[in-house]
Amino acid sequence: AKANLEIRNDHGLTPAHLAAQEGRIEVLKVLHQAKSSLNAKTNLGHAPVHYAAQECHAEIITMLHQAQADLNVQDDNGYAPVHAAAENNHAEALLTLHQAKVHINIQDEEGDTAAHFAAQKGHAKMIKILHDAKADLNRQNNKKKTPLHQAVEKGKLEAIKTLIEIQVDLNRQDCKGRTALHLAIGKSNALVVALLRQAGANHQLVDQEGRSPLRYVEEVYNALTNDPKRKHTNTKIEALNTIKLLLQKDIDVVI
Repeated sequence: AKANLEIRNDHGLTPAHLAAQEGRIEVLKVLHQAKSSLNAKTNLGHAPVHYAAQECHAEIITMLHQAQADLNVQDDNGYAPVHAAAENNHAEALLTLHQAKVHINIQDEEGDTAAHFAAQKGHAKMIKILHDAKADLNRQNNKKKTPLHQAVEKGKLEAIKTLIEIQVDLNRQDCKGRTALHLAIGKSNALVVALLRQAGANHQLVDQEGRSPLRYVEEVYNALTNDPKRKHTNTKIEALNTIKLLLQKDIDVVI
């Protein structure tokens, strides 16, 4: 009896998915020669190349490309292989995908690109690789957040420093009109505020509620001092006092 090469497990994975996931290139070649689909999707919409990118099997990605598999395939949430490579900090996988001319700025259903995923995770070297690959590091997602916004929200210092070095736009505003500076203040992160100010971030831009960064400091300060729980409040208040000085004067801070 002829083997069923498209048999699936409970999650919808075929033998091709499992071979790609485990890096078993010879098995995948045999499956391909036997006409097994290299673009089959799991229950969540993942193709074999998603697993190859996630596990950093660059040779599998190359083989799939040579077999004309779709390397820009997106799952049910719009997640593409290049997103998996960036999120998991797999430089070789990302470079292999780039050499295969995938869409480096492809966006998922939330509008996030590979650069957004790298920034969220704090993968500074991956951000540099994406920059060299001509990725748009100022691209805004559905909430108008850039990779810098997301790095600041997650407190990913090395990613923030790298984005500043690359000279991304420090003053892009999200869907609420907030810049990276607003978000850093919201996190009471004096170090990030210092980095942004030294790099020339505009401290006079207002959000959609008309709040400048300095006014934002006052609101965050008042919210903290009126917080009955007062968890970590003193430390945050000290940080906000430092931030207020940074915004009121052009002070050089040694980082």
